[in-house]
Order: sequence, then structure tokens, then C-alpha cells
Amino acid sequence: MLHKDYEFVYSAGIADHEKGTKIKDTDLIPLGSMTKPYTVSGIVQFIEAGRIGWNSTVAPIVQDIIKNDSGHELSHWFEDEI
Repeated sequence: MLHKDYEFVYSAGIADHEKGTKIKDTDLIPLGSMTKPYTVSGIVQFIEAGRIGWNSTVAPIVQDIIKNDSGHELSHWFEDEI
């Protein structure tokens, strides 16, 4: 996620299942635009499970992740945009 002078990068998953190596933010994933269907599939699963709604906004969902990682609220960077 990019905004002005700040960039937030998060990664999760396994890069090498045989070695158990975790994926890093700098790893290149040769899927191109194929990551979008995976993202949407996960979002739809959350919607079907009742964890979020079709009109949910991302700020309340990622707020704790951003705050724990950076020590700042989203409003620190996005001011009145959220």
C-alpha cells in the first residue's frame, strides 16, 4: 500500500514448503495478476463466513496490524481520508 512518502508491505506464507522457509517482502512471486483471484477468493470466504460484509471498509480490519507494526494509527498517514 503506498501513500505519499510511506509504503506498507506485509507478507505471509511459506516460500519453500520442503524447507519451511517463510516468504519475505522482497520475494518475487511469478503470478503477475493471478494474485487478484486469490485475494478475492479469500475475501469472499470471509464474507460467506460472516466475518466481513460486501460493503466493509479496510481501515477497521487493518488498523491493528498497521498500529502494531508501525506504532501509528492509519490516520497518522491518511489524515481525513479514512
